[in-house]
Amino acid sequence: MRGWMGWLCAAGLALTSLGPFPRYLEELRIGGGYGSPGGGADFARDGGVWTDGDVLVGGDMTVEGALNADMAGAGPHLLLGEAGQDRGVLEVAHGAGNAAPGAITLRSPDGSAWRLFASDDGVIRVTDALPASNDDGVPVGSQF
Repeated sequence: MRGWMGWLCAAGLALTSLGPFPRYLEELRIGGGYGSPGGGADFARDGGVWTDGDVLVGGDMTVEGALNADMAGAGPHLLLGEAGQDRGVLEVAHGAGNAAPGAITLRSPDGSAWRLFASDDGVIRVTDALPASNDDGVPVGSQF
């Protein structure tokens, strides 16, 4: 009984030494870390995450910066959904005050940027600048 009480007191003292705030990891390496032969992940103190493996998001994901991908041999691409199982959906939101349409930028072989967007009447249009209104650019082909 006496030994048990001693351990209990030691545990109580250890817990009070932690203070009111939890301890945080500043950096974390899993497996061999990013780039190691066996693969792994690194988490940096500035919030950066590097991994050699797949990342699965089971719920919603919000990206506030650029989303870049580079698949070995395939070039950068983004896959939404899984063929034959889950339909992928890409939604590009409009600008503030419903004034500026959302747009998808495609680059031509010479590097020129072309933006595709939908006007309020559903017409797909193309322009060489970010669209500011429904009337920017020209309709793509004959529609409707």
